[in-house]
Amino acid sequence: MAEESFFEKEKDRLLKEIATGMEDLISTTNAYNRKMEEAYGVGREFSTVADLWGKFVADVTGHKVERPEGPGCPRNRRDDVWRGREMIMSFPSSHQPPNKA
Repeated sequence: MAEESFFEKEKDRLLKEIATGMEDLISTTNAYNRKMEEAYGVGREFSTVADLWGKFVADVTGHKVERPEGPGCPRNRRDDVWRGREMIMSFPSSHQPPNKA
């Protein structure tokens, strides 16, 4: 049996390196996918809490609580977990909140 040439050895080494890199990529991608699914689940849980809190505030204060909608809405951005607690309260014109100047 003839000894492998430098080219054959280098080809085998590079193929093994590529295979290892692809395995690492697949493993990392799977871990990333699991984390994204977890983050999505947490976001849904916060949405439920925000709805309940909005109903509570509306009942306690007697003011209507509106949730922002549309493309600029915090719920439609990546930071919805942080900003998802924002609510806009509609006050009757005679009961405007005091300005904090």
